[in-house]
Amino acid sequence: MYRSWTSKLTSDFFLVAITFLQHTDPSLPHYTGESWNYVRGAAATIDREFGFIGRQLLHGIIETHVLHHYVSTIPFYNADEASEAIKKVMGRHYRADVRGGSLGFIKAMWRSARWCHWVEPSEGAEGEGKGVLFFRNTNGLGTKPLKMSPPGQ
Repeated sequence: MYRSWTSKLTSDFFLVAITFLQHTDPSLPHYTGESWNYVRGAAATIDREFGFIGRQLLHGIIETHVLHHYVSTIPFYNADEASEAIKKVMGRHYRADVRGGSLGFIKAMWRSARWCHWVEPSEGAEGEGKGVLFFRNTNGLGTKPLKMSPPGQ
């Protein structure tokens, strides 16, 4: 079947946009090689909401992506139930941005593109904390570097 270059470009755009937003958010930590492990790496992703398109046409892969990083063999028709279960296990480490459906997805793309330019450790980080990196940007937006007090104070 013939596909025009515009339909190819559109499908490529959405593939890149979805992948970008599943792994890019101001709240997501990144790790140096010394600090990274499988569980930390798997948790460094975020579930997004893409409305009807995400749920019906893409079988919820945008909405259940955190689960996919841990157990990629769960079929899509069980992913919502399994995602609810994994939220309880991950607790505060689970990340989701489900505000606004498809429009919220577009807003998240704009926010992440403006806030997430590079990663660096928090100011004053010591020990294991030096290996945990967060996004920074030239716009002065997003998560501010943490100023840690020296141990014992």
